[in-house]
Amino acid sequence: MRLERVPPAFFALSTVSAALALNVRAVTGVELTRTPHGYTGRSEVKERGQVYRQQFLLNADGIYTGGECGCGKKGCVHLARALLSPPLERALEASGREEVPHSGPVPAPARPTPDAGPDDGAASGGEALPLATPLRQ
Repeated sequence: MRLERVPPAFFALSTVSAALALNVRAVTGVELTRTPHGYTGRSEVKERGQVYRQQFLLNADGIYTGGECGCGKKGCVHLARALLSPPLERALEASGREEVPHSGPVPAPARPTPDAGPDDGAASGGEALPLATPLRQ
């Protein structure tokens, strides 16, 4: 179990603690798909007779980057339990041996034109526009 899989930016320590108190057998239906940027996954967690379904995204290192649970709460115990479950660990190990899907060629960055300066407004002789306007004056 890798606790870094549930970053504190998404999950409170009390949530992770409560998640670890849930029965590990409550996690079922773990599905993981490798993507060019990491993984997409699905799982189900049963708590007090209710089944909650999760969808989540993991980066290439298997760290949570986003998702949701059927309970409707952000950073909930069900999602944390699924992310810290042995079935997910096994799925990550198995998918790590698979070839990463290729997303296609990466486009080349746009090159500036010779007559364009750092700011389009300044290059045309006009005054540069501000990046943001103040809300109050």
